[in-house]
Amino acid sequence: MSLTTQASNGAAPRGLLNAGLFSRLILRPLWQEPARGLLSLAGVALGVAVMLGIQLANRGSLGGFAAALDAVSGKAALELRSPPLGIDEAVFAELAWLREFGVAAPVVEADVLARSNGGEEMLRVLGVDVLRDPALRDYAVQDAPAAAGLDLMRFLGRPDTLLLTRGFADRHGLSAGDRLTLLVGDRRRECEVSAVVGGDSALAAQSLAVMDIAHAQLLLDKPGRLDRIELRLHDGLDVARAEQEVRPRVPAGVQVDRPQRRSAAVEKMLAAFHFNLTMLSGIALLVGLFLIHNTVSVAVMTRRREIGLWRTLGLTRGQVLRLFLGEAVLLGLGGALLGVPLAKGLAEGAVALTSTTIDTLYVATAARVPALEFWHWLAAVGIAVPLSLAAAAVPARE
Repeated sequence: MSLTTQASNGAAPRGLLNAGLFSRLILRPLWQEPARGLLSLAGVALGVAVMLGIQLANRGSLGGFAAALDAVSGKAALELRSPPLGIDEAVFAELAWLREFGVAAPVVEADVLARSNGGEEMLRVLGVDVLRDPALRDYAVQDAPAAAGLDLMRFLGRPDTLLLTRGFADRHGLSAGDRLTLLVGDRRRECEVSAVVGGDSALAAQSLAVMDIAHAQLLLDKPGRLDRIELRLHDGLDVARAEQEVRPRVPAGVQVDRPQRRSAAVEKMLAAFHFNLTMLSGIALLVGLFLIHNTVSVAVMTRRREIGLWRTLGLTRGQVLRLFLGEAVLLGLGGALLGVPLAKGLAEGAVALTSTTIDTLYVATAARVPALEFWHWLAAVGIAVPLSLAAAAVPARE
């Protein structure tokens, strides 16, 4: 039965949203004026993409930093530091009493620029005591048993040799025996990759190079200085209690902290960074909603005569309202579905920028944007559709 026949019988079209009416009154004008609809879709998609992309970037950068910190700190429960110059290595001998609490290992570290045929990348050089450090970190050398104690000395016994993590080595196409150029300040040093740290450990995924501490002090121009002393506690020893007992006994100027404190400091820094970006993403989403508001307003104004004709044929005020709200749902849903893949690309760019900051100031990370999951799509639809309905409510009521 046609709509005209229905009107002649005094019956308005039934149903929450008549498909034929929606196609003729909403979809056809959108198809005839694609620029208007595409602009609204782009606005919503960009707003959703920026908002969701910032959340993905936040998770990726913080997750990458946490993994890098865990890899660098290893099994250390406490760290002894003396910023900004570090600890005099002579003090380390005075801290022999730390063996009462666990295994203490000195560490020297710095970020350098590494060059290879695969390009340039920031690399954190870690100088360790090869006899003590295996108690704190796992060195699963590729094609060899796990290196420990004197086995590790076999790889790092010669000057300018280093262990390279698998993640960095794979990105640059390096293997044992290859040469790697390190730029330390204004100096250029050639180092040999003695082995690659593989396995599934967190250490293997980072951008790290491990050297003997004496060689690292010369390479990094830190003779006689230690950046920190890591302490792995004996099994069953409470961390808080050990921290309280160790702190009063260390020399003046030496700080005792937990490795997680550095993570908390960076999370605070990144939280402010991502809060600003989240606010900007909200503005982008508001622009998209403003475009939907204008789209529905223009549709109502340009189709007043057509709407009047439909009303004379029996279309009710509520059905007209639902038709235009349906247009808003369509635009919001389409923008949300387009915005989710776009969010992935924006997050990759944001993580690259954030990782540069962390690499320079804190530790070379292997931050990765998490994969898209079903709830990301639900969140995008849950944000875009209700807000699109709110934006279209006023013009639709007209």
